[in-house]
Amino acid sequence: MVEIEQLKQELKKINKEAAEELYEEVTQMTETEGIDEVVDVVIDSKYQYVKIYLSGAVLFDSAKADVKEESKVVLDKIGNILKNYEDHLIKIEGHTDNIPLVNS
Repeated sequence: MVEIEQLKQELKKINKEAAEELYEEVTQMTETEGIDEVVDVVIDSKYQYVKIYLSGAVLFDSAKADVKEESKVVLDKIGNILKNYEDHLIKIEGHTDNIPLVNS
């Protein structure tokens, strides 16, 4: 049983190191792409994933459904970063505000 626990601890260490390396790479790429001021890169406390967080306010005006024209450049740069990780599981998620849409 001691060996199993040692293996579990070693696996945790390996996963943590891999997640930290991924975090550093993605953080560096956001800086290189010049988007580090508008995105946050975070790593979860269990070292299972790295998240690129982009505020909805960067993408949309409140109560609007159309992506802001100026944010499309940021989205393209995030896409460029994600292309480097085709062998990783990538989940894209979005949320809206709770203000009703205004017809334009």
